[in-house]
Amino acid sequence: MTDPASLTAATIATLAFQEFIKSGAGALAKKFTGEAIAKMKDLHNLIWNKLRGNPDAESVLANVVEQPAEEDIADIATYLKAAMKNDPQFAAQVQEIA
Repeated sequence: MTDPASLTAATIATLAFQEFIKSGAGALAKKFTGEAIAKMKDLHNLIWNKLRGNPDAESVLANVVEQPAEEDIADIATYLKAAMKNDPQFAAQVQEIA
């Protein structure tokens, strides 16, 4: 099993936002347990709340909701990585959930 501390921002962003990328909850439910899905939602909310207020990040977040695309995850990962670097407490919260 992967140590959560070693998860990259890209991996974390993928976990947190893949529900928007997948076409339906059924596809997501086939891969993950209910507990894992709940944690992904917690992670999504934590990241969403942190990145709100950054106009560039908000634009990407809006894209994920309106027209989900895998390349948006890479953009979110970039903003997430910067936020984690600049806010160690936030980084610890993200790593704890992930």
